[in-house]
Amino acid sequence: MIDGGCIAMANSLAVWKNSGFEVDVFCLSTPKHPFRADAFTKEWQEGKNLFHEYVDTRIKPSHLPFLLFSSKSYQARRFYSKKAAKKIGWLIEKHHYDYIVLDSLYTAVYLQEIKKKYTGKIFLRSHNIEYQIWQTLRSNESNPLKRKLLMYETKRLKKWEESLYQRVDGIFTITPNDEFITQKLSSNIPVITLPVSMEVSANTKKRVMHLPLRLFHIGAMNWEPNQDAIQWFINDWFPLIYQQFPDITFHFAGKAMPIVFNNLKLKNVYCHGEVPDASSFMQQYDVLIVPLRHGSGLRIKILEAMALGIPVISTRKGAEGMPVTDGENILFADNPDACLRVISQLINTPGLYELLSEKGIAFIQKHYSMDACVSIIHSMTNHYTSIA
Repeated sequence: MIDGGCIAMANSLAVWKNSGFEVDVFCLSTPKHPFRADAFTKEWQEGKNLFHEYVDTRIKPSHLPFLLFSSKSYQARRFYSKKAAKKIGWLIEKHHYDYIVLDSLYTAVYLQEIKKKYTGKIFLRSHNIEYQIWQTLRSNESNPLKRKLLMYETKRLKKWEESLYQRVDGIFTITPNDEFITQKLSSNIPVITLPVSMEVSANTKKRVMHLPLRLFHIGAMNWEPNQDAIQWFINDWFPLIYQQFPDITFHFAGKAMPIVFNNLKLKNVYCHGEVPDASSFMQQYDVLIVPLRHGSGLRIKILEAMALGIPVISTRKGAEGMPVTDGENILFADNPDACLRVISQLINTPGLYELLSEKGIAFIQKHYSMDACVSIIHSMTNHYTSIA
């Protein structure tokens, strides 16, 4: 499954290579994200820098005692495999790495084994503040038993996540908000925001509004915050919009689409399930809707939409961590009434749609270029070179 996390990891590889480093990649192949050589460029496929090991991360009934009684995070434990640990150790012994990057929190379950064989600098590439997502899941859970289990796991995950900040040599966060939180929890190590780089195609032009508007959303639907966002939009937002603008349509797509959404029969609401190409899907429609209520990290689909010149309507939570400006390169709407108001504004204000399209492209070029990301990598590595 190629989702936001996969895109962020692939982007991180590109940034390190563009920073002048030769990079070896070790992939944890899981049921959700199986290793696929064809997902890499021809250069990667023909080289000798790709390694992988299967890890069975499926939740099983036999794991219940661990979930209930262990002091360690069950969510993190699912990503550990003795075979993977052995292969990582073999790679470290065979090569002399300048740096090791743990890309995403759960790869850090191998940190202890890595430190037994490696004395160089280890960086964590943090995609979000994971325990905060679990805190929100717990708050929104109505089932008492599930709520209790989520409470236990959130505490264990928080303890483990915060301990990692003391055991690595540097942390790359994905948003300034996450950088601020992580700095407070880490001890005198460099913490810096390394956003996802996003290139604007030379063929991308400012878009022109066409009526009636076609709204859309796309995202991995096995991520609970996305499911919640779509349910909220369909139940509370769209009926209000449809009442005033009966020609507007809403289209949504994503991998692992729940059956409840596939079976929807609502006027002007269309579920497309998994689509073969996200960019092609996005370019068919007019406005990206991001009605996110919880979650952390960066909404990569917002960046992708802006890079394509597509205007975005989002909750403030959905655009958290991005230096956007309401009314200039994005429109904020935190509830159904606000969404109806900004859609009315978009339709009835001459030039607003085109302004958002143009300013969105400029925003990506200014804040998310490859050159900007490369300079951030160099600032981290130069820090340790200067004190060596």
